[in-house]
Formats: sequence, C-alpha cells, structure tokens
Amino acid sequence: MTNQFGGYVCVWLDKDAKRNQIYNELRHVISSLHIFDTSSKCDNYIRASTKENVVFVISNTFNESTIARLHDLPQLVCCYVLCSNQSEDFTWANQYSKVII
Repeated sequence: MTNQFGGYVCVWLDKDAKRNQIYNELRHVISSLHIFDTSSKCDNYIRASTKENVVFVISNTFNESTIARLHDLPQLVCCYVLCSNQSEDFTWANQYSKVII
C-alpha cells in the first residue's frame, strides 16, 4: 500500500465511533492514520510527532480549545474541522491560519 501523502500522517480526533467505515476507506489511501477519542492522547501523539507532518482532522466537539493548544506546533500542517451543523459560529477559527472548516 502506498501512502499518497508522502511524509504526512493523518491524526483524527473524534468521539463518534460510527465513522468506522470512513476510517477503513481512508486507510486505503493513507497508510498512516491515527485515530483518537480523547484530546489528551491525541495531544500527546501530535506533540511527540516532531519528525512528521501532521494533517489533523477534528470533530466540532473538541475544536477550539484543542486547536488553541496545538496550532503553533511546527509539525501541524493543517487542521480540518468536521461539522454537521452549518449554522454553528466558527468566527473563532479566523485567528488560526492552519484551520479549514
């Protein structure tokens, strides 16, 4: 299996266990996918990944405080916030250049 993202790892923080099918499909194109359901374990992994480029996917249940803690780490390339509620206010995200909603 070839990782189409080269020297990148995908870190996904989400409490929703119903996404197993999505995770399995992603593993076909991303060989380095790390899934966490607690922010502390996720934070520790990202902080320890100093030799990797981290693409971070986070559900909106964790977003602002977690992003604030991790945003300035050099290994964090970008952060995608998953949100099913399009009316939610994400103006807080404007202060973080790596955040994509």
